[in-house]
Amino acid sequence: MKSLNRNLLLIFLLIVNLVSAQIPCSTGFNANGIDDFITIGNTDAINLQNTRNRTIEFWFKPSDITTRQVLYEEGAQVNAILFFIEGGQIYAGGFRDNAGTNANRRFFRSSVGDIAVDEWNHIALTLEDTASPDLTFKWFLNGVEKDVQDGVQISSHSGNISIGRNGGNMRFPSSLITNWTTSSVGSSTSETYNSGFTGQIASSYNYNGNISLLRIWNVARSETQINANKSTYLTSGTSLVAYQDGDKIKYKGNGSTSIGATATANGSGTTYTWVGGNSTDFSNDANWSGTSPVVTKTQTVVINDGTNSPSITSSIGVVNIGNLTIESGAEITVESGGTLNVYYSLINNGTITVENGGSLIYHACNSSIQGSGTFKIKRVTPTYSDNKFYSYWSSPVISSDSNIATVFPDASLIYKFDAASSNSDWVSAGTSDFNTGIGYAVRNESAGGQLRTFSGKINEGDIEVDIYNTSNLAGSDFDGIVWSTEGDNLIGNPYSSAIDWDLVVSDLDNNEIDGTMYLWSQNSVHIGENRQADYLEYNMTGGANNTTTSNIGSGQGFFIKTTSANPNLKITFKTTHQVAGLNTKFLKSSTNNDGNVKKKGRSWFTFNHNDITKTILIGFLEGATESFDRLYDAPFDVEKKSMGFYSFVEDVHKATIQGLPVLKEDTKIIRVGFVADKIGDYSIGIQEEQIEEGYNIYLVDTEKGMTVDLKQAEYDFIIDAVGENNTRFKVVYSKGKLKTLSNESIEIEAKELSVYLDAGKELIVIYNNSKDDIDEVSLFNVQGRKVASYKGSQQKNTSNLSPGFYVVKVKLEDSSTLNKKILIAN
Repeated sequence: MKSLNRNLLLIFLLIVNLVSAQIPCSTGFNANGIDDFITIGNTDAINLQNTRNRTIEFWFKPSDITTRQVLYEEGAQVNAILFFIEGGQIYAGGFRDNAGTNANRRFFRSSVGDIAVDEWNHIALTLEDTASPDLTFKWFLNGVEKDVQDGVQISSHSGNISIGRNGGNMRFPSSLITNWTTSSVGSSTSETYNSGFTGQIASSYNYNGNISLLRIWNVARSETQINANKSTYLTSGTSLVAYQDGDKIKYKGNGSTSIGATATANGSGTTYTWVGGNSTDFSNDANWSGTSPVVTKTQTVVINDGTNSPSITSSIGVVNIGNLTIESGAEITVESGGTLNVYYSLINNGTITVENGGSLIYHACNSSIQGSGTFKIKRVTPTYSDNKFYSYWSSPVISSDSNIATVFPDASLIYKFDAASSNSDWVSAGTSDFNTGIGYAVRNESAGGQLRTFSGKINEGDIEVDIYNTSNLAGSDFDGIVWSTEGDNLIGNPYSSAIDWDLVVSDLDNNEIDGTMYLWSQNSVHIGENRQADYLEYNMTGGANNTTTSNIGSGQGFFIKTTSANPNLKITFKTTHQVAGLNTKFLKSSTNNDGNVKKKGRSWFTFNHNDITKTILIGFLEGATESFDRLYDAPFDVEKKSMGFYSFVEDVHKATIQGLPVLKEDTKIIRVGFVADKIGDYSIGIQEEQIEEGYNIYLVDTEKGMTVDLKQAEYDFIIDAVGENNTRFKVVYSKGKLKTLSNESIEIEAKELSVYLDAGKELIVIYNNSKDDIDEVSLFNVQGRKVASYKGSQQKNTSNLSPGFYVVKVKLEDSSTLNKKILIAN
C-alpha cells in the first residue's frame, strides 16, 4: 500500500475461487453446558401431529465436540427427532415406535473434521411426503445436501421440545462404530444408520456453545430455499411454525393459527438489579438486590444509579448478559482485559465506558440499541521516539458522533487514503467526522501516549465499506514523487471490540478482495516517514512475524487490497466477526493484539543486519496450494529498494507469507531471496518453527557451497553488493541428510529414487519402482546449468553430453522434488 511519504506497494496476485463460509447475523442463544436450555411446550403445530413434512434448521458453534451433547430433541423415547454431537461429529435423524425395526428409524452423521470447536456450521434436516418412496429424509450441512434416504413418519409425540439438552428419555444409535454406511450422494463423505437403538436414557447431555437462527417449518425446504436465507433473521414464511429470537423461541401455540407463543431460556426470566451498596465489584452478591448474575449465562440485568458503579475487570474477564438496561444516571465500566457481551437487547439511558483494552460487544441482528445514553470508548495512542510518526485509526462510534478534531484536538496532521478518486492519493481529513469503517492516518503532536475518547453511540449491526481499485492511475506523493497505485484501501475496525480477520475473510461472499491485511507497525529506526517496510502482513497462513495474530483492535486502521475492476465491490464487517478480550493493544510495534498465533506446520525465518530484522513465514496447511493463493500468500513489495526478504511461489512470485499444502514429502525445497541497500554482515535464522518432528530445516548457500542446519544455528554471511539476489539461498525441509553438490544443486538422501544409465546411455529414472508419479526430469551440469529437461513418461539419451558428474532433478506429480547425482562416463 501507499506509504505517507514515499514507498508504494505494488502487489501482483492471482485470484483463486473462494467458497463463502457464511455465518449467522447473530451469535444467538449461548448455552453453558450446565443449565442453559429452552423448552417449547407441546403444540399441534410441531410435535402433537403425525409429522410427514418438516424442516428443522439452525446454526451451531460448539465449545466442545467430543462429549455427547443434545442440540435439539422432540418426542423422547417413542417417536422422536434428534440432533446431537459426539466424537467430533454431528448427528441428526428420527424414529418412531421405539425405533424397533429398520423401517422405523433413520439417522445421519457428518464426517470427522466437518465440524470444529468454536466454528459456525449450519445444519438442516428435512422430512418430505413423497410419492415414491412414501417419505424421504434429507440432511444438509452448510447448505449442501449430504444424503437422502427413505424416511419415516414421526407419529404424534408429546413430552415438549428441548433445545440445548435431552429433555426426556431419549434413545440413541446403539453403536457409533458399526452399521454406518456411506451416503447415497456420491460427493458426500457422510454416513447413514438404521440399525439398533439404545433403551431410554435420561441423562441431560447439556449443550455447550451457541445456537442461532433456529427455525421449524412444516414443509420440506429445498437446498436452494435453505441457502437463500440461512444467515438471515426471519419472522415469517410459508409453513414457518417457530423461529429463534435470541434466547427465546417464538412459535405457534397449541390450537393457534399464528406464531404468538414464546419459550424463554432457563434462567433468562430472572432480573438481576444492581444497587452498588458495597463496592464496584460486579461479581459481589452484596452489590445486587439478590445474588449476582452468573457471568456465563445470558440473563436480564438492570444497572441502577447506586452508591457505586459496577466495573468489569480483567479478573472477571468475559461477562455475558442477555438483556441489559442502564438506567438514567447510572454507569458501568469495562476495564482493560474485561469484556461486556450483550446478546439480545441493550437499553442505555446512562453511560457505558470502555477503558483502553476493554471490549463491548452487542450481538443482536434484529434489535437495535435503545436509549439516550452515552458510550465512551477509550484508546491510548502508540508511543514513539519522535513526534513525526503516523498511526492508523478508525472510529468505533457512529460518524455523526465522531468528529476528528474533537477526538484528536492536538494532532498535527490527519489524512485519509482516497481510494475512490482518480489519483488515489492521501488527502487531508480536515476537521470533519470519521466515516464508518474507514481508516485514517494521524500524526502525533508529541511522542504519543495520549488518551483518545470516542463518545456517542457505538456502531452496531453489519457495516458495509466500499472498496475501490484505481489501477495504474498516476498520483503525486507529498514530496513530489510521481507514483502509481493499484487497489489499496485503508479501512478500519468499526466496533468497540477486536475483530478476527480470519472470520472477516471466511465470510466474504466474493473472491475479489485479497485475503491479506496490512497492519502499520512503524518498528524501523527511520523517523519522519512511513515506510513500506513497516507493515505487518497477516492472512490465513499466519503473520509474517511470529507474534502477529488475526485480531484487529478497536479503533485500528489497516490496509487491504483488490485487483478487481468491480465498481460495486464492498467488504462487510459483521457483529459475529467480533471477539471477546484480545483488545489490550493498539498496534504500533512488531506485536499485534494478544491471542493465539497459528503455529502448527509453520516456520518463521529472519534476515538480519545490525538492528534491523525482516521476517517471512512459510506454512504448510490444509487449503493452501503450490500456486499463488489469494487467502494464503502475501506478496512482497516488488518496488522495495531497502532491506527485504521473501520466498518464491511457483518460482515466480515473491512472497512474505507463503502457504503450501500439508508437508508430507520427504524433501521440500523453497527458493528464498533478498534485497539489500547496504553491504556488510548479515545472517539468516529461524525465529520459530513448529514443523513435524523428523524434518531437518537446512539453508543452502549456493554461492559458497555451504549447507547449514538452521535448527542448530543461524547462518552468518557477507553481502558485498547492494540490490537483489534471487539465486543464492534455498530453504530445504528434509527427513534425510543434506549436502551441497555445486553452486546450484543439492542432493537429498532419497532411497525411493533410482537413477541409472542403460547400455545405450538412456537415462532411466524410477520412483517407488514406478514412473507413474514422475512429472518432469531435469539434468544439471556441475556449473548448475540445465542441460536437459523432459516429461517423466519419456526417456533421455545422454550420448551427446560431456563426461562428468550431473545432478538429476525429479519433479513428482505432487510438485515435490528429489535430486540424485549421476556420473556419465565416456
